[in-house]
Amino acid sequence: MRSAPRLAARGLVVLAAVAVVALVARTEDREADCRAAAAQVFREITGSAAGSTVPAALRTLRSGDCPDSGPVVQAALNLAREGRVEEALPLARLVAREEPENYGAWLVLATALRERDPAGAAAARRRALALDPLAGE
Repeated sequence: MRSAPRLAARGLVVLAAVAVVALVARTEDREADCRAAAAQVFREITGSAAGSTVPAALRTLRSGDCPDSGPVVQAALNLAREGRVEEALPLARLVAREEPENYGAWLVLATALRERDPAGAAAARRRALALDPLAGE
């Protein structure tokens, strides 16, 4: 017969394993939600989706729950290129604030601010170049 402490220890190991699996699954779900939201923004920009779903997609991207900032930066870049600066800026600022070493976020900020705030755009571009000096060549 097994001792109670050994049985309890095994129970804790199983419980910890279940918690890890649940956490990984939730992270994967959030990542998939963020990729889908970025794709929705792209489809709307290119005219292949209804704009009515974009506000929900932008809320997902701005929530700060995206484990990978890539989809957020890509959506911000697509919006900035289309002149939708008011939608692009919060996304780029979120990533720059959360990941100050993210070259892409600073580059998108520079792109989005070019027309409305040339000094801010220059500062963001300098920050991006400081992170990746070879990008300026």
